[in-house]
Amino acid sequence: MDATKNVAWAMDQDWQEQVKKYDAAVIDTEIAGKFIGDIQFVRFTDSMRTDRDWEAARASHERELANMRALRQNISRTLVKLRAETEKLQREDEMTRNQELKLQESYNQLEQNQTHYRGKGMLLMAFVCS
Repeated sequence: MDATKNVAWAMDQDWQEQVKKYDAAVIDTEIAGKFIGDIQFVRFTDSMRTDRDWEAARASHERELANMRALRQNISRTLVKLRAETEKLQREDEMTRNQELKLQESYNQLEQNQTHYRGKGMLLMAFVCS
């Protein structure tokens, strides 16, 4: 059970790290979008400067997009792992529940046998003592 908890804890930590990266990527994308929006409203007289700014913004946007794509893929892989771990835990829960039921049935049968033989012993004692 400790190994399961450790795996779940590690996955939680990985998930939190991915969410932090996702948040940072969203903020960076918003900043890049604002930068691109600002460029659209500003007229530059130097067309080479405008081209350089546009290329820088485009390159930044492509990096952010690639980071976002990688983050999404990592989240998808983590979800697959979590689903597999959940299925495994559900199977273990079912097996444990079945073992518990068998143990309870065995105990109930033992109690019934004890009651039955105790009753026979009392009858035998009564018969022998009489």
